[in-house]
Amino acid sequence: MPDKVIHSINLLGPWQYDWLDGTIDDAALETADLETPRLPLLSGSRIKMPASIQQAFGSACGRVRFSRRFQRPTNLDEFERVWLSFRGVGGAAAFLLNDVEIGRVGVESETVDFDVTDQLSPSNNLAVEIEWPPGVAPDRPGGLYGPVVIEMRELEVDNSTIGGSR
Repeated sequence: MPDKVIHSINLLGPWQYDWLDGTIDDAALETADLETPRLPLLSGSRIKMPASIQQAFGSACGRVRFSRRFQRPTNLDEFERVWLSFRGVGGAAAFLLNDVEIGRVGVESETVDFDVTDQLSPSNNLAVEIEWPPGVAPDRPGGLYGPVVIEMRELEVDNSTIGGSR
């Protein structure tokens, strides 16, 4: 039986993005949904998430890093764990928490969860580096197109092992 989600926090709103390499055409820039569009699309710009690469950057392809900061949830009980849940990932992705890789997924992944309880600091930096290749079917979303959620989950306890045998 899966752990029970007792509280969740959506990491919506502005995320920073940095194009690490790739291409984007001028027509894509004209239709891009950017808060601070600029050429070249390299670093330090912000974007409202969730958003697919196609929604945000049109026909851009390459490697982009999305990042944002968040605080460690407080008042956690000993039986509660903190998970990062990515509910829409398109492209091969590496997930980093405080500059330490916590996992990777291949191009075909769509959702992924990580227990990050033991890696959390009081203030945290979450980054997702996504490789979006050229020539992908236009109806297939890329990037962080679904919500990213911090979930506090209650561990399932096997009551049959508590208190020993009778």
